[in-house]
Amino acid sequence: MNKLLRRIIRLPWILGTEVVLLWNRTRAGRTLITTTYDLYPPGLPAAFDGCTIVHLTDLHGRVFGPEQADLLHHVRALAPDLILLTGDMYDEEQDPKRRAEINGLMEELAKDVPVYASMGNHEIRSDALLELETEMRRTGVRLLRDRSAIVTRGTDRIGITGLDPNPQEGMLEEEAPEVRWDRLQKAMARYGEEPVGFKILLAHKPELLEDYAMFGADLVFSGHAHGGLLELPLLHKRLLAPGQGLFPRYSQGLYLQDHTLLVLSSGLGGPRLGLKPEIVQVRLHVRKQPSTKNK
Repeated sequence: MNKLLRRIIRLPWILGTEVVLLWNRTRAGRTLITTTYDLYPPGLPAAFDGCTIVHLTDLHGRVFGPEQADLLHHVRALAPDLILLTGDMYDEEQDPKRRAEINGLMEELAKDVPVYASMGNHEIRSDALLELETEMRRTGVRLLRDRSAIVTRGTDRIGITGLDPNPQEGMLEEEAPEVRWDRLQKAMARYGEEPVGFKILLAHKPELLEDYAMFGADLVFSGHAHGGLLELPLLHKRLLAPGQGLFPRYSQGLYLQDHTLLVLSSGLGGPRLGLKPEIVQVRLHVRKQPSTKNK
């Protein structure tokens, strides 16, 4: 009886999953879109004016053409200077063939331009975490696990930090705030002896934006929310996101907290209905100061 009851309780989830899988197989569900943002973040060093970033997240092992040829073509057409990955490129349990395809994608991306990555909750929870980490590093991707790196253009520098999500199960954030804050503070301090004036943070979970702002991130890239799964047209709201529950505050787009700007992608795979797989292109600009010359 208990077994039967469990099956009945799980039935809506099973049916919902099948509907999502059917959508993913449709032409619309497989059509990649590019969302472009022209951003003028305060404090951006002059040498990074015109820098183009491509942000990929939440692939969840989906395939776009033979050996990811369609995805690679889309990314290369955007001519990025940097590529940022914010986790869940793999699923928690990924068969070796699919894992090899994802590694091949990363290797191809890293041949073109520098690629920096953070982990997602699926990688962190995976029993194969150490293997995934080793394989990612072999592709040439710079994996940042609670660590930071420096990117230089000319004589200017920016910092990129990657923050691990916590490994806890469930819909709600379960890591103690003081533990998370300690990790974030230490990670964002690891730039070496010279201070960095502009800081980019790769953090899988968008719902912690207030924390990211508290520790001085200027620009944050996140995924995880899957675009809120489904848009409710009459309410103009997104339905559901992990870590946020119903009607999530952060689903897709740009969000500002104090001086910190969050770029949130709906991602490439995972649960979603009616939302196309998304590549995000960010073009950075230095805001020109108005002339003070007398006319």
